[in-house]
Amino acid sequence: ATSAERMFMRRLGAGCFLPVAAYGEVVGETLMLRGLVISLDGQRQVRVQQSIRWTTEDALEEAELLGIKVAEQALEQGAREIIDSLLPTGEQERLHA
Repeated sequence: ATSAERMFMRRLGAGCFLPVAAYGEVVGETLMLRGLVISLDGQRQVRVQQSIRWTTEDALEEAELLGIKVAEQALEQGAREIIDSLLPTGEQERLHA
């Protein structure tokens, strides 16, 4: 679960200074990842969630792919605009590269 969380954060370019959260949880044979990107004033939020069947075979790779997919979903739903509004222009360009 932590691999999925880390990949979500990495794909969004989020460190500890951006209002971005990820929570992965294994329940039975399912890995669920929830992601949140929120503006500083709390007015804009992007909440995303996806899950995959969880097995020990290829677990790390599958978890990382889930993190990327959930991050891409967040970006499509407006997370990029929220994150860009919080970053200096040079950092925005680095994330879009």
